[in-house]
Amino acid sequence: MKNIDFLCGRVEKILPGVFLSAKNKTNVILLDPPRTGCGPSVLQAIAFSRPRKIVYVSCNPATQARDVKYLTGQGYELTALLPLDMFAQTQHVEVIGVLEAER
Repeated sequence: MKNIDFLCGRVEKILPGVFLSAKNKTNVILLDPPRTGCGPSVLQAIAFSRPRKIVYVSCNPATQARDVKYLTGQGYELTALLPLDMFAQTQHVEVIGVLEAER
């Protein structure tokens, strides 16, 4: 694939620079944050970059709901939500949410 970049580092430090260098050409962002969710600076950078679609994978539905609330307030619509029972017979669940930029 020629149209994908993989970066390693603290997202709070590298994300704003990535979006500035991408000149708003980011189409899709795949998020898989820690249990604490995305930090405010990460959410602000994502909203600023205006990707067409955000795929948000979470192991904590509560922090995902908090972050999705912020993103829907920034012009995104939650279009899909899929819970996955990856850890049978435990209380843990992974949730995949898809947000799309409102037109």
